[in-house]
Amino acid sequence: MRNTGDSNQGSVLPVCVETKNEVMARIMHCYVLKVGLFGHVKVGNALVDVYGKCGSQKASSRVFDEKVF
Repeated sequence: MRNTGDSNQGSVLPVCVETKNEVMARIMHCYVLKVGLFGHVKVGNALVDVYGKCGSQKASSRVFDEKVF
Protein backbone atom coordinates (compact mmCIF):
# COMPACT_ATOMS: atom_id res chain seq x y z
CA MET A 1 0.00 0.00 0.00
CA ARG A 2 1.39 3.37 -0.99
CA ASN A 3 1.64 6.10 1.63
CA THR A 4 0.30 9.35 0.22
CA GLY A 5 1.10 11.50 3.24
CA ASP A 6 2.58 14.94 2.76
CA SER A 7 5.79 14.22 4.70
CA ASN A 8 7.72 12.79 1.74
CA GLN A 9 6.78 15.61 -0.60
CA GLY A 10 7.63 18.11 2.13
CA SER A 11 11.09 16.54 2.37
CA VAL A 12 11.85 16.39 -1.35
CA LEU A 13 10.93 19.98 -2.19
CA PRO A 14 13.59 21.57 0.07
CA VAL A 15 16.18 19.44 -1.74
CA CYS A 16 14.96 20.98 -4.99
CA VAL A 17 15.60 24.42 -3.48
CA GLU A 18 19.13 23.52 -2.36
CA THR A 19 20.03 22.15 -5.78
CA LYS A 20 18.03 24.81 -7.69
CA ASN A 21 16.33 21.94 -9.50
CA GLU A 22 13.19 23.49 -10.95
CA VAL A 23 12.57 20.47 -13.19
CA MET A 24 12.31 18.15 -10.18
CA ALA A 25 10.09 20.72 -8.46
CA ARG A 26 7.73 20.64 -11.45
CA ILE A 27 7.72 16.83 -11.37
CA MET A 28 6.84 16.90 -7.66
CA HIS A 29 4.16 19.51 -8.36
CA CYS A 30 2.56 17.17 -10.92
CA TYR A 31 2.75 14.28 -8.46
CA VAL A 32 1.16 16.38 -5.70
CA LEU A 33 -1.70 17.27 -8.03
CA LYS A 34 -2.10 13.67 -9.18
CA VAL A 35 -2.42 12.19 -5.68
CA GLY A 36 -4.54 15.05 -4.34
CA LEU A 37 -2.12 16.61 -1.86
CA PHE A 38 -2.31 20.15 -3.20
CA GLY A 39 -4.80 21.10 -0.49
CA HIS A 40 -2.28 20.35 2.26
CA VAL A 41 -0.94 23.66 3.56
CA LYS A 42 2.58 22.34 4.16
CA VAL A 43 2.88 21.02 0.61
CA GLY A 44 1.40 24.16 -0.96
CA ASN A 45 3.77 26.37 1.01
CA ALA A 46 6.73 24.21 -0.01
CA LEU A 47 5.78 24.56 -3.68
CA VAL A 48 5.52 28.35 -3.41
CA ASP A 49 8.91 28.38 -1.66
CA VAL A 50 10.68 26.13 -4.14
CA TYR A 51 9.47 28.00 -7.22
CA GLY A 52 10.35 31.36 -5.66
CA LYS A 53 13.85 30.28 -4.66
CA CYS A 54 14.48 28.66 -8.04
CA GLY A 55 13.76 32.01 -9.67
CA SER A 56 10.35 31.23 -11.13
CA GLN A 57 8.29 34.03 -9.61
CA LYS A 58 5.48 33.49 -12.11
CA ALA A 59 5.05 29.83 -11.09
CA SER A 60 5.36 30.75 -7.42
CA SER A 61 2.62 33.37 -7.73
CA ARG A 62 0.39 31.00 -9.68
CA VAL A 63 0.70 28.27 -7.02
CA PHE A 64 0.01 30.82 -4.28
CA ASP A 65 -3.09 32.09 -6.07
CA GLU A 66 -4.40 28.53 -6.56
CA LYS A 67 -3.80 27.37 -2.98
CA VAL A 68 -6.81 26.32 -0.95
CA PHE A 69 -6.70 27.69 2.57
